[in-house]
Amino acid sequence: MSRTPLVHTSNSSFVKLPDIDKGDKSRLMLENFGVKQRSYSKLKVHDNSRNAYGSPQKINNHKHLQRTIEKYKVYSPMKIKGKVILSKPKEEIFKNEEEEEKKDEVFRINTVHAKGERNTLKEVIKLEGFKETKATGEGNLLWYYSSLREIDLKILNYRQCLFNRYPRASTICRKRQFHILLKKYQRYFPDDFDFIPRTYCLPDEYKSFRKRLDRKDDAFFLAKPSKGKGGDGIFFINKGTSITKEDMRIHEYIAQEYIKNPLLIDNKKFDFRLYLLIKGVDTMKAYIAFEGMARFCTEEYSKPAKAKKDSAQDDALLYKHLTNYSLNKKNENYVCNNDFENNENEGSKRLLSTIFKYLENDGIDVDEIKEDIRDICSKIVLAMQPFLVNSFHTDMGVGMETNQNLFHIFGLDILLDEDYKSWVMEINCFPSLSYFFDKPVIDPETETEKSIKLVSDLDKYLKPIVVKEAISIVRSDEIPKDSVFEQVFPPQEYPEDYQEFTVYNDIRVLFEILAGFRKPDILTLSQFQKICYFPGMKTDKLGKPEYAIIFAQYAKRGNRSFMTLDNFGHALEHLCSILYPEAGMNPRPLVSKLLEHTQSKAYY
Repeated sequence: MSRTPLVHTSNSSFVKLPDIDKGDKSRLMLENFGVKQRSYSKLKVHDNSRNAYGSPQKINNHKHLQRTIEKYKVYSPMKIKGKVILSKPKEEIFKNEEEEEKKDEVFRINTVHAKGERNTLKEVIKLEGFKETKATGEGNLLWYYSSLREIDLKILNYRQCLFNRYPRASTICRKRQFHILLKKYQRYFPDDFDFIPRTYCLPDEYKSFRKRLDRKDDAFFLAKPSKGKGGDGIFFINKGTSITKEDMRIHEYIAQEYIKNPLLIDNKKFDFRLYLLIKGVDTMKAYIAFEGMARFCTEEYSKPAKAKKDSAQDDALLYKHLTNYSLNKKNENYVCNNDFENNENEGSKRLLSTIFKYLENDGIDVDEIKEDIRDICSKIVLAMQPFLVNSFHTDMGVGMETNQNLFHIFGLDILLDEDYKSWVMEINCFPSLSYFFDKPVIDPETETEKSIKLVSDLDKYLKPIVVKEAISIVRSDEIPKDSVFEQVFPPQEYPEDYQEFTVYNDIRVLFEILAGFRKPDILTLSQFQKICYFPGMKTDKLGKPEYAIIFAQYAKRGNRSFMTLDNFGHALEHLCSILYPEAGMNPRPLVSKLLEHTQSKAYY
């Protein structure tokens, strides 16, 4: 019978370790029970307060963090009565408490997963007097260049430090999912969510899209792959374009109606890249930075006259009509203005404040433009909140004492038209926060094209400011004096005007109540049918069998049928059309009634 080895911790107690294979006892996986390698080849057993992987009572297998005890030269295992313990006393394992407290006074940023954004973080560390660390799981802020992995979620669960990513945020930022989300709100509130161009999701909405093209001869659309970035794969579509439903099956596309009257400066089209900071989970707040950048096309604007799915032709067209930096930097007309302080009105990238100053000098009411942007950002956060919160609860649990010290810097792309109306083009989950750019050059030896990395002075000025002030806000919950950020969520002015837009978050709350607290990502038939037991939810035409039919209509099918949060919203719309036909598609009356009942019965 195998024995369970124990390890001594700083609490003077023994903690059970995973069983060790008899043939390889020396390969003791210290990482799996909270022992972590530190500098100078020393070890530390993390306690409940600031442990990297969990308190001694929470032992998880992190297979990719397995390290053998042979790597640790200071400590070795010893066997006492069939149990494995560390051969050194705990006094040698733990540093002096005063040294630990002094170390903790300095804010540390972990840059091991920062990749290309490490240069910007180093600038912030230098400016603020922080410290950099690259030890896995350590630091007051763990910075990630891309999405959180499964092991990062485990660290998130056991550490009370800051993380700069929301779980699954990249999903809602895909072009298709983002526009599906906003179109849902457009159905509920058409006059309030009129800041996105008409958009079709292909191939699902190909039929209605084709009708739109055939009905309007002058209609132009931009087809964008849902997972595309940097302008890759985009092409124009109009009535004369030869395109079929099958063409759209290779990649999921959105077809976004082209804004034909964009505001021009120097006869060139441009857009704004704004930085939207969202922090927290159950108590979410959001801020918009009114120092960002304007990104210019590299060819003078002319209205699109024709469109064919032909890459050679589209390249010439797209330099006039797409503002994506990744696309325009390839054009020989791209201008990197590294003297932007003295020549602020030049360059293919310019500061947002420079454009606002230019518009003010032209007699434009910039305050009104900013107010529109604040309103748009508040509504976008309201729309994203249910998904971000449900994703977190799915991965971490509902009502658990989990770390909610999350924040995320999103990139929001906004276009102004000639009437100074703001249009949201898309949201970027991972906006570049690096200040380097790749310049294509010809290698004289091989005569082939290669890229060299150069510093953009404008980016080096802007991006450390955005990151530094974002960190300050999430640390203190206060906006620094003279900050580029302003709070947009919860709205500071007229918050009652936004109350009706919380309907989908209320749907999320109801969904999680029905799904249960452990993993509220799907509903089963039996969970969905709980609704029919609520007062007033059964009628002559609506009983338990009808609920089963509605569930089958909206549930996803596989090995078993289940209903997602999005499916649940559609099902509630269906129920509302039966119970409250005067409300139309908006399920607000039904959701309010159901939530009132669950709260009175202490379901949540």
